[in-house]
Amino acid sequence: MKTITAEYIRSLKPCYEPSRHIRNEGSNYNYTIIELLQKEFIPAHDRLWVILRPDLVSQTVLKSFIDFCGGGETALEAAKTQLSNAAKDTQDKQHIIKNIEKAQINKLIELIQAENI
Repeated sequence: MKTITAEYIRSLKPCYEPSRHIRNEGSNYNYTIIELLQKEFIPAHDRLWVILRPDLVSQTVLKSFIDFCGGGETALEAAKTQLSNAAKDTQDKQHIIKNIEKAQINKLIELIQAENI
């Protein structure tokens, strides 16, 4: 399995320095794709931004993940429905968005692990 380094992330030209969230890991960290996806101290959208690239995951995984995000999976669909029906309460919406992101991360991990068995 491929590994993710600070240099790799910098090569993607992120909008902020990767060490912003990985202070205790040092500047020479090496994560597998799964390890990076499991780092909850890194915002979920940033983890997805790094991992969802054809040089890191297969076209099969990317397509399956796109299908999952487009609908058909119960947990994600329920969260999207909750979000669209949510009151104007910003905290409720943020909580629901976190649940959607968590479902996305978990599904991506599942897809990658299934492919690597």
